[in-house]
Amino acid sequence: MPAQEMTDAVEPVRDFVKKFITEELLKGQEEVEDDTPLIEWGILDSLSVARLGGSIEKHFDVVILGETPIAEKFRTVDTICAFVSELRVAR
Repeated sequence: MPAQEMTDAVEPVRDFVKKFITEELLKGQEEVEDDTPLIEWGILDSLSVARLGGSIEKHFDVVILGETPIAEKFRTVDTICAFVSELRVAR
């Protein structure tokens, strides 16, 4: 996939993930950067990974939660975006 198409594919995922984390998990109190270590800093735990993964699956019509190791794929907003973009391209 050409670089511009990949960027175009990643941005909706990035927007969705950051909005979900900010609104649903952080209750609007702060925002995350693309490279914030989400699990390491306690922003994501197993329950919130499942919630976020389920929301991504529904919104982008991909299957995430059967993939392993999911924690590695959900380290940062960047890693989530790359993972979901790969799944979308593979469909």
